[in-house]
Amino acid sequence: MDSKLERDKVLILYILQHTGKELSNSELSELMLEMDDMDYFRLQEALSDLVAGGLISTRSMPGTTFYRIEPEGASTLLELKDELHRERLKKLKLLLGEMPDAEEDSLRPLAEYYKTKSGGFAVRCRIVKSGISQMEFTIPAPSEEAAKTICLNWPQKCDALYQKIMEELM
Repeated sequence: MDSKLERDKVLILYILQHTGKELSNSELSELMLEMDDMDYFRLQEALSDLVAGGLISTRSMPGTTFYRIEPEGASTLLELKDELHRERLKKLKLLLGEMPDAEEDSLRPLAEYYKTKSGGFAVRCRIVKSGISQMEFTIPAPSEEAAKTICLNWPQKCDALYQKIMEELM
């Protein structure tokens, strides 16, 4: 590999493959900044190139984008993995080991909206723990703006709503 950007792309593929889950833009940014190896703008350029090349895909939610490796990205990584510098890989493995697994065990609020077949909007709100949905519901929204507002408010309100629902059910 002849360019730093190309090496950065392989590193991103490695991270997404190694973690085995989709990562948010902020998680990837934080990891790259901790490595003191890539600035935010080069990361965004690398991510954009990887998406355009079909090596990774995105899932967008209001306020964040999540990235996951695609099969084409995994096979590309197999071909280019030897290009990763040993010291860089060692530092990355150390950082990945330090990434909090507690997040996997904590409740994570997720919300996304979509346009319904009837032309309206619906919001799917979930609370996920260790990749398993603990609570999930879909509610209609009167407009796209309302759907966006619900998605933005869900992370701040979900704990109280979850507690209230559990109290009512038990």
